[in-house]
Amino acid sequence: MNKFKKIIIAALILFSAFNLYSQEEGIFIPSKIKNLYDGNTRSWDGKPGADYWQNSADYKIDVEVNVDTREIVGKQKIAYFNNSPNILNEIVIQLFQDIYKRGNARDWGISERALTDGVNIEKFMINGTLY
Repeated sequence: MNKFKKIIIAALILFSAFNLYSQEEGIFIPSKIKNLYDGNTRSWDGKPGADYWQNSADYKIDVEVNVDTREIVGKQKIAYFNNSPNILNEIVIQLFQDIYKRGNARDWGISERALTDGVNIEKFMINGTLY
């Protein structure tokens, strides 16, 4: 029994040494999260840091729905606010997959009546310049 006690005591000492060593190294923080703290975009209490920013946009959308032709016609004005310290060289506008357009692939059936000619952009302007 004496030998068993010595093994237990040795194991506890070894465990304590590992535990103390790991405390000296600090708490493990994943590198992506550490970069947020180092870049001042996140503070240690989890709130936004001094260098945190977020872009935003205001949308004005006017639409008309024609139930007989199953068409939605409209126009949209977007005011985009770049709150970042960087100049934006491009803005990407994503249109969702046009699942109701004739000929497009889809994983389920759609009635013939529901099919359309798809999304049609008649005019696209940025700051008054037509594209």
